[in-house]
This record gives sequence, structure tokens and C-alpha cells, in this order.
Amino acid sequence: MSNDGDDDHHWHLRGYFDGLKNFIARLIPEGLTQDAEVVEQLSKLDETVKNDLVNAEKNPEIQWTARLSLREGGRGAGIAHSERHASPLPVLRSRPFRPRRRNDNSLSEDEQKFLKARKAHIREAFAKYVGVDVSEVHEDDIPVIAAAGSGGGFRAMIATSGMYAWCIDQMGEKYPSVKQRNWDRLHHDLSSLLSNVFIAAYLAGADKSGLFDCLTYIAGVSGSCWGIAQYYTIANCSHSQLRAHYNTALNKSPGSHDSINDVLSTPDAVSLVLGGLTIKHMSKIGITAMDLYGAIITGHLLLPVPADEQGTNLNPEHFKLTNQRKWTDDGRQPLPIYTAVRHERPWKDWKDPDYPFTEGSDHTSAEHTEAQNSWFQWFEFNPYEIGCDELKAWQPSWSFGRHFDQRVSTDNIPEQSLSLEMGVWGSAPAGPLSSYLGTIQRNLPKGVITKEVNKMANNIAEHWGPQGVEVFEDHHPVHAANNPNPVFHFYPPPNPPGIHNSPRVHLIDAGMDNNLPLYPLAHPSREIDIILGFDSSSDVQKNSFFQRVEDFGKRKGYRWNSRGGQPPKPEVNTDGTQVSEPVIPTHPTAEYIWERFGHRYITVYDGVPINPPATKGGEPVIGKFNTPQATRPVTLLYIPLLPNKVDPEFDPCLAPFVGSYNLVYKPEEVEKLWNTTEANWRECEAKVKAAVTEVWLKKKEARLARK
Repeated sequence: MSNDGDDDHHWHLRGYFDGLKNFIARLIPEGLTQDAEVVEQLSKLDETVKNDLVNAEKNPEIQWTARLSLREGGRGAGIAHSERHASPLPVLRSRPFRPRRRNDNSLSEDEQKFLKARKAHIREAFAKYVGVDVSEVHEDDIPVIAAAGSGGGFRAMIATSGMYAWCIDQMGEKYPSVKQRNWDRLHHDLSSLLSNVFIAAYLAGADKSGLFDCLTYIAGVSGSCWGIAQYYTIANCSHSQLRAHYNTALNKSPGSHDSINDVLSTPDAVSLVLGGLTIKHMSKIGITAMDLYGAIITGHLLLPVPADEQGTNLNPEHFKLTNQRKWTDDGRQPLPIYTAVRHERPWKDWKDPDYPFTEGSDHTSAEHTEAQNSWFQWFEFNPYEIGCDELKAWQPSWSFGRHFDQRVSTDNIPEQSLSLEMGVWGSAPAGPLSSYLGTIQRNLPKGVITKEVNKMANNIAEHWGPQGVEVFEDHHPVHAANNPNPVFHFYPPPNPPGIHNSPRVHLIDAGMDNNLPLYPLAHPSREIDIILGFDSSSDVQKNSFFQRVEDFGKRKGYRWNSRGGQPPKPEVNTDGTQVSEPVIPTHPTAEYIWERFGHRYITVYDGVPINPPATKGGEPVIGKFNTPQATRPVTLLYIPLLPNKVDPEFDPCLAPFVGSYNLVYKPEEVEKLWNTTEANWRECEAKVKAAVTEVWLKKKEARLARK
């Protein structure tokens, strides 16, 4: 590009920056606009970002062009790879396409190297865990074990972390002004999601038992993703450090003025927290509330506190997903997998980049009424790749956020900020109405309100018809974050209707489909043997998981057999509503808690493939929705967050401070949730070890038989 072109390019950038500044100015509390340091950082934001766009030392990925390879037989997109070019300016480029081929949905080279290193790293720890001499453990026999953390806001974050850790409170009435209305709306979005501490506590319990060092993968949904991200960043892969961080850092709402002031007042915080928004805006990608939501949440969660013993400034390394590979390349830590879903709605198939369907079409036309029902496509994010196995499309994690056309990135902007990705992973407010209606239906007690909700649903069905109901329930009241679609115009024109004609991909909280990240862990090429399912959903006491795992099995090709008999399905009233669970007494005793929940701390499921490959070791069968089917058995250990006799009067899913609308946790509340979660782990620890040992012995026996 000529110098004139560069000047014109930067002239347009000034316009984008000015527009974003106005956007930010409308949302920042008035009190912050009087802070000289914050004002100075904001004034220099455009200059800082412009420098970052051409700083190859800070952002080496700007020297690379991402390319998506065409699969054998032209069936889809494959692994993206990179190619260096001389100029790092983020401008459009045309280069010859030279694809690199590999098998459909095989693992990336980086992940394969990780698996080899992880097997070698955990051999000694595994021998210690099952109680044998290390000489008795062959690397090929070690089970591939994955931990799966559910959604559930800060409750899930803390609980999965202390089996991960975390929580927040409601915003006060400080700084009343017209601008406050914007924060009220944002706070409502935040509070509708956050309740997560569970993953941190469970993984800490697994660490104490020695099992954590035997894990190969850690996957999360929604709030658990936040806990996992903190483990690999602010906590430096230390469970005790993460616990200490939660005890100090969760005493303010992330949407409160005090919290935002704490974050933006630290050196370089403006560029770290808002720089990602600026680059996205500069790239002509519309900014949504979910982007701001992610920036605020991430700044709050990754801001060091004295307990972290690492200074008080945000760490730039923490704002790139690819930097987490420093913990995984040598096999020291499990590979983190973060999740989101795309809502595939056939009546919104894109026939060209500008509008769906033919111009002027309506919902009564055949192209609408004959469209199949909607579903969710799962996308996974890890330090190596981001992609979807249904689309057979994978791109390097550093290239997410770039525009693509015919499998080649057309700009070379730096890696998207982790803050924007964390906003996507936890974007429950952007989910479809059907997900909220389902939650309401599961939790409403029998009575007048339930009848009125059902009456309303019946009226809609009567007047709108089946397709109209589908469209209504699958409407998204809050717009999902916009991101460039890496498979846009994937094929030579004309591309078929659908995602290949959509310039944007809209990803939302994966909990909209399933509140446990079972989908990416069922990836056939990962050959996972055991999944630990840590569930802190608000409905765990209603036995709702069995229906969810059955639905997942039908989609991925598993038949689930529960050891000790199938758990009872939720009872249903004559009007179709779920029968409420017996109310726990106000002051339950330890004996009462044990009698009611003692048999439910763990359920073992055997997943049996029902659509195996035609030949042993063959390609997976492709099922409905283009979903690769299961190829091997898996053992699922389902571990829900339940009350425990160590603190019988505390219900970890129903206590007021763990509710989805509470955004602040006091240290004693973090400890209460953490201790109950670890106590639950102790109740199921023996069964977990027995299941792990059983799978190891079976693999060992099979290997010796082959000899």
C-alpha cells in the first residue's frame, strides 16, 4: 500500500477512535472523569493502540497471516496456520493460497505435543495416586482424565476452583446521575449471571487428593471459564493463591464505580481493559454491551490484590489466551478449554452478507416454515486453537477477531484481548428466550403463577403456530458480541446459504445448551476416558442432569448407563410442571442432610457409543447437525454441589449470598462455600479413585492382550 493509502488508513482510524471515545464517555461514571491519571490514559488510548498495531516485539502475531486449510474431499475447514510477511501493518493483503492438509477434526500439532508431554509428566503422579510403583505404570495405560466445570456465575467459579473460586455483590447508589441508568442496565446483565465459586474449590480438593496432577484437560462453561482463566493468570496455577485472591478480591461488584475506579486508576489499565474494544471498533466491528461487560468483568477479576503478592498493576501477559500455553507446552498443567455456542437458526440462513433469505420474505413463506428447528453449535477456545468440530473449522487462537475471506485473514490485527473472550464465555444475558423459559419452568413451584405461564405459552402456540413459537423462543433480547466469521466465503462463490455467507459469527454462553462442557470433551480425537462433571447449577437438587445428559447422548451418540440404577427423573404435575422438591427444614441437622443427600454426592455413568465407526479406528460417523459421533466408551463421574453435614444449615445453591443476583462475597462466605465443596469432594473421593483405577487396569489389560 502506498504512503497515501497509509495516511488515509490512519485518518479513518481517528474517526473510529473518536466514535469509541464518545461511546466510553457515556458509560464511565462521572467521578472517574475527574481523575487526572484516568483522563490522561484515555487521551493517549488511540496513540497507544496505534503503536501496538505495529509493535511486532509486543505482538509478534501481526507478522503472520492466518490460513484455513481445505479438508480432504472439500468437506470443510481445517487447521489454520501462519505465514510471515514483511510489513506488519494491519491492512488488506492478497497472497497465494497454499493449504496444509490433515485428517478431519484431528488434533492440532501443538495439542498432540502437549499430550505427549503431559503423559510423561503425570506418570509418577498417577502411580502415586493409584498406589503402585511407577515401574508398573506404562504411559499408554494412563487414563485421559478431564474435569468439567458447570456454569453458575461466581458460585460455579469459586466452587469449581475449590473443587476454582469467586463471587460479587450488588451495586450501591453512589454517583446518581443520568449516566447511572447505563450502569443499572449493565449491572442487571451482570447480576443475572454471576454465582460461581464451585470449580475452584473442587479442583483444589482434587489437588489435595493427588488427582489434579493426573488431569489432562480442564473445561468450563460460563462462570467456570472465569475461574479457570484466573487459575492460569492471576493465580499462577496455584489453588491456594486463587483461594486467597477470592477472599480479598470479591468484596466489590465489578460493575460498581469503586471497582471500575480501582481498575482504571492503575498504570496502563485503560489500554489493557479498553484497548481491545478500541481495536475491535477500529476493525469496523460493532461494539455491543457484551463487549463492555467482558472488559469490566476481566479487569475486575484480573486486578491483583495484596494477597496475590505480585504488585498492584494489571499484567499484560494475562490478556492473551495464547500466553497460557507457557503452562501447557511442557505438560506441567492440564490444557484449559473454554466454551461458547453459536445459535444456528435456519430461518436466519444468510443468503448474502447483507440480509437473510430473499428480500421481502416473511415468516409465513416456505423458506421459513420448512426450515428445520434451531440448535447450538459448540465452539471451543484453548491456547492453541479456536474452532468448531461441526464446521470442521479451526484457527490459531492468536487470529481470532480477524476478518477472513476464502480461508485467508485479510487483516493482521493483534490477538483479541482475553477480556472480550471472557465476555463471550459468560454472556448468558445474550442467550435466547427459550433458555430462560426453560429455567423458569424447572424452578417454578406448582400454583397460580405456573398456570399463568403455561397459559401464555399455549396462547402463543395457538396463534403463532409451531414455527412462530420457535422464532419467538429463539429470539435474543440482548445482542451477542460481534466477531468476524473465519469461514466467511469459505468456498469459491457462490457459497451455500448459512454461516459461509455471514460476515459475523455471534457466540454466546454455552450454558444456553448444556451447563456442563461435555461436548468438547467428547471430541473423538481426544480419546478421553474419564470425565469429572462438577455441577453447580441452581437445579442440581431436582435431578435435572439426567435429562440433560440423555439429550447430550442422543446428539453425540452415547447411551448412558448409571451404575446402581438410573436416578429418578423429576416428577411432573398433571399440568406439565415439575413437582417441587421437599423443602429443607430451617435448621436441618447433620443426620437429616446425610439421609437426604448422602447417596447423591457422586453418580457414575458408563457412556457406550451407539454409532461407532464402521471399522476399528475408522472415521467417526457424522450424525444429525453434522455432529461427529462417539467412537469409544467414556466414564462420567457426575458430582453435584449439594448441602453437606459439615455445615448442615448452609445450602450452597439456595443460600441468599450464592444467588445469581449477588455480586459480592465476603471472605467468610467464600470460605463457607469452599469448605462445603471440599467436604463434598471427600464424600466421593473413594469412588473417584476406584473408577480411575478400574479404567487404568482395563487399558493395561488391553495393551498386554495386544502383545
